Amino acid sequence: MTGARRRRWWPFAGLAIAVVALVVVAYLALPSTDETVAPPPTDETVAVPDSVFSPAGTALPDGLRVPEGARLVGTPMAHDDPLGTLNGIPVLGRTWWAVLLVDGDVLDTWAAMRGVLTEALGLPLDTTEGAGCSTEPYVGYVGPTGFECRDRGAVVTAEGDLLGVGAQLQTVPGDVTGQYSILLGSERRFGPGYDASPPINPDYTSVPTAPPPPEARPRPGVGEPLVTTLLAEVGEPGGFVLLEGSQLLVQFAVNSNAGFGVLLRVLPGASVNAVAAEYAATPSLGGEPITQRTTENESQTVTSYRPVGGAGGYSGVIYAVDNTTGHDFIYYDVTYD
Repeated sequence: MTGARRRRWWPFAGLAIAVVALVVVAYLALPSTDETVAPPPTDETVAVPDSVFSPAGTALPDGLRVPEGARLVGTPMAHDDPLGTLNGIPVLGRTWWAVLLVDGDVLDTWAAMRGVLTEALGLPLDTTEGAGCSTEPYVGYVGPTGFECRDRGAVVTAEGDLLGVGAQLQTVPGDVTGQYSILLGSERRFGPGYDASPPINPDYTSVPTAPPPPEARPRPGVGEPLVTTLLAEVGEPGGFVLLEGSQLLVQFAVNSNAGFGVLLRVLPGASVNAVAAEYAATPSLGGEPITQRTTENESQTVTSYRPVGGAGGYSGVIYAVDNTTGHDFIYYDVTYD
């Protein structure tokens, strides 16, 4: 594949009840007004609803599923893009991503993930516990625990398409979940003429245990940094902030070249495309011109926003996932050249 919360004690309960009663009486004595409205919810007061998550066993594209020990966050994102040429002929490809949170034992969940890849695609992966994991850096950075797991491989489908699939388990500094996550995805190149190459994986040996993930940081509010570090210490993460109408669910990746990836929930009443376009206009990404491309399927319309790229070297793509269910999400991926 080419590349690409818990806290409360009530020591003054009786006093609190009396005060509440006085407040209620005083309130009832006030004249009513139709102009009094509740303040709009903020990102600190909006809890992440259970509907954002789907359990183990949930179907994913290309015959895959969420493995035991994990939950799907939001919905997968599927998007069609030109992927260069083959023998002088333009190649159209389809990319999809999904983000999983690890609730169970980390190594057991990773073994289950490898089992899903083997079962669905016939990839020759070792499914013993700890296989494909390492405590040594690979391609620059492996997160705050110095631990990660990776797998990728390719198969030629019955239709003659080349299907590359990759999975990466990792923790991310400053993430809001306090859990390991898995970024799972594929790239399908349509058309005949492909040969599947052997899996290109780091030379990882089995590790006996996974270190605990770092403690979760508080979910940022509007105007606060989406991430705490850009890893290569180039630029300031304050240039990438949470925008109104969205809520940070998980940081699913760190890029070895100083970028980041986050999955955002679009809050009720907000327009997924308007919010995504505003993220694309982030000055650090260069702003206009912004290239748009839309892909539709039976369950979602996905629009990509690609800014021209920032003078400091940052580039990115923002995917607005407009689901027919009304629950919309944004995948926001930033790299540094």
